[in-house]
Amino acid sequence: MKKSSDLRPQVSLVITSYHADSEMVDMTRACLESLKHGRPDEVILVDDNSPIIVRFTEPDIHIFRNENGGFPKCSNTGWQASKGDILILSNNDVIYNPGWLEAILKPLEEGFDISSVRMSDSDGYTTEDKITEGDRFGSLWAMKREVYETLGGFDESFDKGTFEDLDFHKRAEAAGFKIGKNHAGLVEHRGRATMDKLYPNREDFEEGKEHYKKKWGKIE
Repeated sequence: MKKSSDLRPQVSLVITSYHADSEMVDMTRACLESLKHGRPDEVILVDDNSPIIVRFTEPDIHIFRNENGGFPKCSNTGWQASKGDILILSNNDVIYNPGWLEAILKPLEEGFDISSVRMSDSDGYTTEDKITEGDRFGSLWAMKREVYETLGGFDESFDKGTFEDLDFHKRAEAAGFKIGKNHAGLVEHRGRATMDKLYPNREDFEEGKEHYKKKWGKIE
């Protein structure tokens, strides 16, 4: 994928998706359309065996249809297929704003191994020109390939998803990887847009929390 004459790291974006109704399909379309504000070298869309099969027409997108195995397995499928030096993972309920790609890559260029940006649902719409260390990440984040090759992706025993990102965060810190968040970058995020439809009673959250506590003892 990378030309010998090109020293710029190649970037792969993995987007996970599940479509149970037209609103969920529209959400993925909006996510893909917003790539006009910053498009990585490789875009991979992983569908978790949705009951609605969609033929997305956006050019140069690699589409994988995963068996229905939940978010962690869906993410791992995309990572396994990726070729980039830098891997970005995104939910399909994200809208990329202008400058998002440069913003999420900046911490990696400055010595961090994992990076994220501000999310509208948790951080609001304000930004700050600073990078902080150790922040949690979830709906949109990037890592150097070395991190993936060392940690091996998400722990699929988290099944439905939820807390698999916190588990990855803890494993990354234990392995000595440096985690940074660029507060100058911002994307729009509809928190739990898919999960609240699939699990309206938040059973995914409760199951993930209990599994995390069994694995690590407590939630910090």
